[in-house]
Amino acid sequence: MKGIRRMVLLLLVALLASGAASAQERLAVTLFGDAFMADESGQVLIPRGQYGAIYALAGGSYAFASKDGMRYALGREDGPVTEYEYDFLVVQCGEIYCMKGEKVGILTPEGETAMPCEYTYITPNGQGGYLALRTDPYDENPDGVYRVDAAGEETPTGVKVTHIYAYMQEGLLPAMSPDNGLYGYLDGDGVWAIAPQYEYAGSFVDGCAAASASTGAGLISPEGSWLVTPQYDYVDNPDRPGKYRAASAGGWLYLIDNDTWQIARRLEGGYASSGNGYLTVTCGGETALIGPDGEELFRLSDDHLISPWDIQGSCAVISQGEWGSESYYLCDLAGNKISDAYQWINSLGNGLYAAAEFQVETREYQDGALVLNEEVPGTMRTGCLNQEGKLIVPMEYETLYALSDTRLWMEKGDTGYLCDAEGNVIAEYDISDPEIPQ
Repeated sequence: MKGIRRMVLLLLVALLASGAASAQERLAVTLFGDAFMADESGQVLIPRGQYGAIYALAGGSYAFASKDGMRYALGREDGPVTEYEYDFLVVQCGEIYCMKGEKVGILTPEGETAMPCEYTYITPNGQGGYLALRTDPYDENPDGVYRVDAAGEETPTGVKVTHIYAYMQEGLLPAMSPDNGLYGYLDGDGVWAIAPQYEYAGSFVDGCAAASASTGAGLISPEGSWLVTPQYDYVDNPDRPGKYRAASAGGWLYLIDNDTWQIARRLEGGYASSGNGYLTVTCGGETALIGPDGEELFRLSDDHLISPWDIQGSCAVISQGEWGSESYYLCDLAGNKISDAYQWINSLGNGLYAAAEFQVETREYQDGALVLNEEVPGTMRTGCLNQEGKLIVPMEYETLYALSDTRLWMEKGDTGYLCDAEGNVIAEYDISDPEIPQ
């Protein structure tokens, strides 16, 4: 059961960190044990002092934490519409998952119960209903699969599984059969669409899934046939694949063409990482960035790290040097440096980047065998860069993150700031007081 709680906790942390706003562009700001909501102009809609946290869910709904942060209610932009009866509220697969103890359910954005908190696992089945389990999916005992239709009628499928660890994607759900200890895929009716035959089976992305047999890892089609022969130690299956994906075996790196499923390049001693359709390939003393269409955009010496996950538009994040030094900078997609160097840079989305500077201290671990540079607590100051590498928010804020595609939240001392995407301050708030003046 602990696995369920860990999974939901990770989703909750991600939601709080993102501070994402709903389609109505209501902006939920969570402080330490307090929260408020404002509109894009900075006008306070829900003042502080009422909730321990507020964060956006789906369909214009929000999670409202009690002041002690122990229970959650689902609500709209003007406040809760349910009681504080849930341990967690998170969005997964476009659905609002609610949790009571070790049981999960589904709520509508209006706060109605779509699935009661009676299950240990739920996934949308792509047919307007759900597949669900009532027993512990993380132990070794077989779990009966139930199909629940849109009206809430529950039907046993007659199938038993163990070790469900994913959600249904592209109409197929990987699961292990207790009969032979191998993985197959369930369809939306909760029966085996692809018979259990794999030692590992991942989720389907863009028409293929990573799977493995006794001979190694490969890729399979929605029919269960091998697209890429299972002969590798590892095959990448990114959420947003580009022209190539990486595979490795026996110290060699292989680039596989996603159109033909054939090996396009074979590199000795290389390694790769992927994200946003981009692929970085390091081999022979150099690191190259390959674009979504398969073209090589630029290459640098292999002491440079290129983060494919942080690429936005025409801008990439590069780091060179030990952590804690001014080793991060932005470059264009021709490899030209376009910003000053900072101690840390990461993507905020919508073409903006957070940059940071801080004091560093060296600490030894394992009797001096491990020496690390670490940030001195309380010394980090952040600012914001645009895609031209210009610092549009100065490096003086203790906290900085995106509330939406057009609004940033920043904190300095006892003052909070709402800022637009050009770095202009829209509103200021005294965050030391129990309520923010409107």
